[in-house]
Amino acid sequence: MFASPSRSPDVTSAPPSGIEAMRIEHEAGKVVAEHDHAQGQLAFVLKGALTIISAEGWWVAPPGQAVWVPPHLLHEARYSKNSVLIKVLLDMQRFAGLPQTCRVLSVSPLMRELALAAVDCLTVQTQSAVPASGGLLPLIIPLLVETISTADDWAFLHVPQAQDSRLRLAIDYIWQHLHGRLEMAELAAVAHCSERTLARLFSSETGLSPGQLRERLRLIRALELLAQGYSVTQTALEVGYSSSTSFTSMFSRVMGLSPRTYLQRMAG
Repeated sequence: MFASPSRSPDVTSAPPSGIEAMRIEHEAGKVVAEHDHAQGQLAFVLKGALTIISAEGWWVAPPGQAVWVPPHLLHEARYSKNSVLIKVLLDMQRFAGLPQTCRVLSVSPLMRELALAAVDCLTVQTQSAVPASGGLLPLIIPLLVETISTADDWAFLHVPQAQDSRLRLAIDYIWQHLHGRLEMAELAAVAHCSERTLARLFSSETGLSPGQLRERLRLIRALELLAQGYSVTQTALEVGYSSSTSFTSMFSRVMGLSPRTYLQRMAG
């Protein structure tokens, strides 16, 4: 569904403390070309929305949540709205238990405050030449690592990248046709294989049925549209729901909050 740009590796070595933390901002439409990191990266979205794309799939982080990107995973970052993030880089050779795969994390209030505190501590150290071994940072790091390691994985905001070309054709077709009925025979014709073969590919490569995958794609597209300023009703119709009521029901069931509450949180 997405083209892969040329590689731009990040070869920055880890700092003595094993952690870097900073507040960053990106304008709407910003695309950070494909690259990787030597450390594990927590990208915590304070405002806006972040999409991470790699050969393994893509992940969408709404406001208040984060994407964890392991070291050396080639990925691209896209921002559909003016966004503010906390970016934390952690040396995984020093800190055990951090996730080994890319995922969207549910950010607890404790994780949020620890990430913000890490930024503050490192900013003070930079400005005042306080050694990394001093201050609160040595207390913050193990707690932050623990909250990242134990955070819930929001797998419903991840779409696996198909390895089989036939399945890629089917998923691309679903993405382009979020409206109307989803007929297996039609998908099989697009993928140039039998319905049975296609069903097996969906199960083995995504762990989802075509209907489940479409719901996930609809949700991800809806998050993009809401971030761009679409109303709840406009978004519902755009992603293939017949009414805002049915869309709100799905959104609330999966996300744990209504679209309007989500918009209020996104507005900050």
